Amino acid sequence: MLSKGYPATKVDEICKSAGVTKGSFYHHFESKDNLAIALIDHYFDRLTKALADEGWLAHDDPQDRVLAFLDDVIAVLKGPLLKDGCLLGSFALDLSQTHPEIRMIIENRLVRLTSTLEPHFKAALKEHPKIPGINAAVLSRQFMAVLQGGVVLSKATDDTKKMAESMLCFKQLVSNTLNSENTMNPTITLSAIFMSSAGIGAMTLGVHSGSELTGITEVTEINMVEQQLDSHEHTALLITDPQNDFLREDGVAYGFVKEDLERNNTIENIEALLKAAKIEGVPVFVSPHMYHEHDGEWEHRGAIQQTLEDGEMYKIDDPYYRAGLHNSGADIYEPYKKYIFDGKTVITNPHKVFGPESNDLVLQLRKRGVNKVLIGGLAGNLCTEGHLRELIEQGFEVVMIHDAVASPGLDAHEAAMVNYSMIANQVVTTQEAIDTLIR
Repeated sequence: MLSKGYPATKVDEICKSAGVTKGSFYHHFESKDNLAIALIDHYFDRLTKALADEGWLAHDDPQDRVLAFLDDVIAVLKGPLLKDGCLLGSFALDLSQTHPEIRMIIENRLVRLTSTLEPHFKAALKEHPKIPGINAAVLSRQFMAVLQGGVVLSKATDDTKKMAESMLCFKQLVSNTLNSENTMNPTITLSAIFMSSAGIGAMTLGVHSGSELTGITEVTEINMVEQQLDSHEHTALLITDPQNDFLREDGVAYGFVKEDLERNNTIENIEALLKAAKIEGVPVFVSPHMYHEHDGEWEHRGAIQQTLEDGEMYKIDDPYYRAGLHNSGADIYEPYKKYIFDGKTVITNPHKVFGPESNDLVLQLRKRGVNKVLIGGLAGNLCTEGHLRELIEQGFEVVMIHDAVASPGLDAHEAAMVNYSMIANQVVTTQEAIDTLIR
């Protein structure tokens, strides 16, 4: 697949190369697309293990950690793992326009690779003079652009040494940045890199993220990044329904959203957002879903409302004392409690249907001077979208975090994505949202 490309590789060829029959192939994989997804996961695991040498983490100085990590990457690039190219980058180019599900999986894996380095860049930058236009998020994305661009250059020139050479140049840029006395011109330096491997990699990343211009714009206008990031003063993070019935494996609705949770890495992404917001002092709001015994007497239920009632989803015994809430399906998902139950998070009154019209969310936001809301949560096409619609109606600026949500199936997810793109002021990834929260 790396040599011929995904579209040109036939199942017959795969079976012949592997020495198996087509019957055996289809016993293990429903289609070639299923094989592609399995290959992405297998390849991602190999790549992360290759970069997981704990030696670089042993350095106390964050600058030393970053440079040691890049040395490890250079060593991997000199080895056999990427000699035929990068499966993630190749699949991104081949499939981004025709296979949206696979594109989202690739995007998720690339974001996870990028996020490995970002905290260490951030720690290193804190100890050095601030350079306009340079921050941890920018350097982390440049790392991925250089990695992918080096692979493309190596294939175009039939010279695998280009990969290591490109990363060595990036390491020198990072070293210069961390040792700068604020006299370097990051625009010139990064523009030079753009003309080589990072420029090609940025275009590759733009394709996999669903935008042909994402990577190019980021690099050529990198000196404007900090000016484009909004102040935290009037910004808040909102998570809808972060509760056991959706997120815990024994939850009533877990089976409905399990596939999307895994595809988007939703559980981990929501936690990353909560963590970033708490570190940076960004206010966090939670709009939970909850039902009581008397809600079972409603008339005129819709299909989803009837399903929730039949499954006793989000149900607690007592509306006043909240008896039976602890560890129930309506309780907050355990890993999130350390962020949400910190005495600072605003937990609104429960909403009853999809949007916040029946709770105090809008009041709480306005009383705190919030005018921009970043949203993630459950379910992407129902309550999360319902909150988006009402907050837009109420005059808020709303940013939807498309991989920090989960919907019941790919069709529901795609429907939500279409609506987000038409209604929200902006649709971003978790990493892009964190970049906005972290200054």
